[in-house]
Amino acid sequence: MRDRFEELRTLAVQLHPEAAALMHRGEAAGSASAAGGGGRGRGGSPLLAGDAHALLSADLEAGRHPDRLLANFAVEEAKGPPDEEAFLSGYFRKVAVLTAALAEIGENVEKMQELKRRVVEATNSEEEKDVSHELHKVLDGTTLLMQKTQRALETLRTENRRFAEAQRGSLSSVSELRIRHNLQQTLAAQLQQHLQLLQMRQAEYRLQVKKKVLRQIKLGMLYSFSLTSLHTD
Repeated sequence: MRDRFEELRTLAVQLHPEAAALMHRGEAAGSASAAGGGGRGRGGSPLLAGDAHALLSADLEAGRHPDRLLANFAVEEAKGPPDEEAFLSGYFRKVAVLTAALAEIGENVEKMQELKRRVVEATNSEEEKDVSHELHKVLDGTTLLMQKTQRALETLRTENRRFAEAQRGSLSSVSELRIRHNLQQTLAAQLQQHLQLLQMRQAEYRLQVKKKVLRQIKLGMLYSFSLTSLHTD
């Protein structure tokens, strides 16, 4: 996912002449900031809206999780052809927020897999209850984050459509349109993969729980049968 994002960002520089010069200045500024101990960006990339990647990192470090940042998404109206300062800047910041949200979703899916294993392997009802509570808490949070991510992706899609309509016939906007579309499609595909994986593991978990219940019933029946046999003897 991250590699795909970097490829598209590199493509943006290649396709937009002004972006290359802007990138060069951004790297110089980034180096100067780093020398002064106040480096904010990752490589000083200017394509992330005034060092938006650094702003995103600051937001996350300040406790502003992706789900809260997603709430600030809004469709940006096209304001004429792309220029040196505006080329995909705000769009890349939104992509960075979505990338962080998708990473958190992926981590939560893996965490749920471990919690499900602990539920199935629990040896007493108290342990099973505690782990199940934690599992449902993570599941609820992940489901909400997925919903917010989906709405944010729809916002990007709407923004892309309006941008395409506003720039219709403009050759200077072709590269930006392509990058916008590819980024939105890549993020949407990643979310769909997470959703499918979650659904598959939910089905596996339900099957494992069912098998565990059946084993417990069988053990209970065997225990009852043993007690009956002892009384009979």
